[in-house]
Amino acid sequence: MKSGHLAIHRPSAGFSLLEVMVASAVLAIVLTVLLGTLTTSLSLWRNTEGKLYSDREARAAELLIAQDLSSVVMPTNPSLWPRTNQGSLQFLVTKPEDYQGAGEVGDVCFVEYRVDAGANTLTRLFYPSERTFTEILRSGNFPAPGGGEGQILATNVLSDSRDAVRGLALYREANRNSFVMLGTNTGTLLEHSGTYSSGNRPVAVEVNFAVTDPSSMANRDLWEGRQDMKLRNAGLYSFRINLPAPATP
Repeated sequence: MKSGHLAIHRPSAGFSLLEVMVASAVLAIVLTVLLGTLTTSLSLWRNTEGKLYSDREARAAELLIAQDLSSVVMPTNPSLWPRTNQGSLQFLVTKPEDYQGAGEVGDVCFVEYRVDAGANTLTRLFYPSERTFTEILRSGNFPAPGGGEGQILATNVLSDSRDAVRGLALYREANRNSFVMLGTNTGTLLEHSGTYSSGNRPVAVEVNFAVTDPSSMANRDLWEGRQDMKLRNAGLYSFRINLPAPATP
């Protein structure tokens, strides 16, 4: 005769309420730290992208301006020497026919750079040789600035370059015009309305402009009036190009 065995089922051990509360608190702390790290990383990534965006646009514009200024033409007529005109930079350059397009009659072309404060853009206007000869060389004067449609080289250009360097040692220096003609004496600035002559000719061009990214530009009102903070992701770009001596009569 077999004796029966009575199975005794004991309840499985579980977490107490105190243990659950402690574990939840630890998990909340870990998630908070991870969320903070993720937020910081995303902010750093966005700022880096913004700075790269600004630098990419500005460097491309700087390269083209430098290339144009390296082929400046200084004819015998002082009225056709490089000059600033109502905030724009105007000058003659030499460009081969394959750069201009087929059917051009020469290599002297007209170039104008201007910063449009309203649209926050840096624009380049280019006249090929035939139009340059017809409209400029025959009249002996440059056209009024802002005429015709141009190629936009950079967007999100700051109308006040100080926004790119607030709180830094360059603060006072940054309030320069976008384009400055440097005169015969080193460091002497010539007014764009000044009369050029053989003894008072431009010897160099200084270019200054500040660029930021679209996100910072959209929020630039937050920085207005803040003398101690520069606009986020903004950079100031400044360089000088020497001009050749005028052609001899």
